[in-house]
Parts: sequence; C-alpha cells; structure tokens
Amino acid sequence: WKFAYTVILNEQVRPHLASFKWENVKDNLNRHKEYHELYFQQLINHSSKPDKRTQELEKQIDAFNLLYIRRTAQIEVKNFFS
Repeated sequence: WKFAYTVILNEQVRPHLASFKWENVKDNLNRHKEYHELYFQQLINHSSKPDKRTQELEKQIDAFNLLYIRRTAQIEVKNFFS
C-alpha cells in the first residue's frame, strides 16, 4: 500500500499542487501578457503570419486561455480604431 500511496502522490497530487506555486502562476501570467501584446500587434499591423515567439507561446498556453486572450485583443483593436 505504501508503494501505491507514493505513486499517486508523486504522479497526481504533487504536480497539481505545483501548478499553484507563485512562480508558476507568475510565469503563466507573464506568458499570457506577452501573447496578448504580440497578438495585438499582429492584428494592428494586419500581419497574417505569426512569428516564432507567438507560435511558441501558443504551444504553452491552453486552448481556453488562447481563445480568451485573442478575443480580448480583438476587442481592444476594435476600440483602438473606433
């Protein structure tokens, strides 16, 4: 039973708790801000091809947050031009 306890602890519990550490939260927030800036500039410049950094960030950010960040950037661009 000790082996099963250790496996579950190391495979499921600790990685989940690690996502709530301040360093990880701060890194995620910085990635989101950077992606927002890059996507905003891409929309303003009417560039259809994303750069390498944008593609790297898209791989690191989950789908829900990507859609949320893109939508907020689109709203900001709409407000920027009106």
